[in-house]
This record gives sequence, structure tokens and C-alpha cells, in this order.
Amino acid sequence: MTRIAVLALAAILVLAGEAGAAWSTSNTGSAYGKAGTLAAPALTATANACNGSNSNANLSWPAIPGASAYDVYLDTKANLSSPQITSTTATSLPNFPVNNQKSYLAVRAKAGGWQGALSTVVSVC
Repeated sequence: MTRIAVLALAAILVLAGEAGAAWSTSNTGSAYGKAGTLAAPALTATANACNGSNSNANLSWPAIPGASAYDVYLDTKANLSSPQITSTTATSLPNFPVNNQKSYLAVRAKAGGWQGALSTVVSVC
């Protein structure tokens, strides 16, 4: 190979490495960027009412840098094995409807098709 071809190939490999380093994924699909990760939001949930069809809670969490939306997980099982998922761009959901029994909630930040870490699971009712 000529010296110019070797230098051109080296430049392509360096540029490809930089492009790939901007975002990568772990084996669980969490998003990692050069500047860090999409952190797990610190979810706060307080029950407003736990009386049948009017069961609801106030949810809030701080904004996560780099996040464009959040998925809120709601389940009657603490392991969130079959959650209902609500997507939002807000960082608070007042009067969020919960099930008519003890409910478990968690939130996850998203950036495009990438997902950050899941918050700690909290319970209401």
C-alpha cells in the first residue's frame, strides 16, 4: 500500500471510532454518551386518594440532562413484571391514576431510542 492509502485508511478508522463513541449501549440497553449516562430519575410518589376508582398519586422527579422524554411504569407487582407504561415529556404528573390496590411505580429517562437506568421502585396505596 502506498503511504497516502495507509494514511487515508488510518483517518477513516479514527473518524469511525469517534462516531461510534458518541453513543454506545450496555447489554441491558442503557444509553451511554461521551459526557456520561442517562441517570436514573429520583422518583417521588405520594398518594392523593386510594379509594376505588378515584385512586391517584402525585409523581415527580428532577429533569435528567440529555433526556427528551420519560417512561412511567405502573404495576401491581413490585418487580414490575407486567407494567402499564406511560410516556411523557413532563417531570411531574399530578393525579396520576393508579390501580385500586397497592401499586408500584418507577420512571426511566429516554433520549431518542435510548433508555437510561430505571429509578428505584416506589409504592403507593
